Amino acid sequence: MPVKFAVQEKANPQNREEKKYYVQPRRVGTIKRNQLEKEIIDLTSLSKADVRGVLVTLSDLISKYITLGYSVTLDEVGTLSLRVSSEGSDTPEEVSVANIKKTSVGFRAATTLREGIEKIQFEKTN
Repeated sequence: MPVKFAVQEKANPQNREEKKYYVQPRRVGTIKRNQLEKEIIDLTSLSKADVRGVLVTLSDLISKYITLGYSVTLDEVGTLSLRVSSEGSDTPEEVSVANIKKTSVGFRAATTLREGIEKIQFEKTN
């Protein structure tokens, strides 16, 4: 089934006065943890408590290791890691923690996930 997209007008990043039209994928919705739990239970012999425990623990461990400076790789999914946005300084000596403006979690999809995404077919909507 193709993923639907709409056309969205946006300012050209190189020239804000010039408008361009871009593809905007239409999201069908959000799959939450409880939906994933139900499907995992149906596809495995695990109990609801087991599945929930594993998912909560996985989330806790990912958070723990990223805050310790590690990247976390889930082989078929991808790698999660700390990302930092900072201001530049003129000299190395001027660089400090104060340069950090934002932290976030980065995600780099695994090859198998990227290959699957590359096969998506798209359909334009109104």
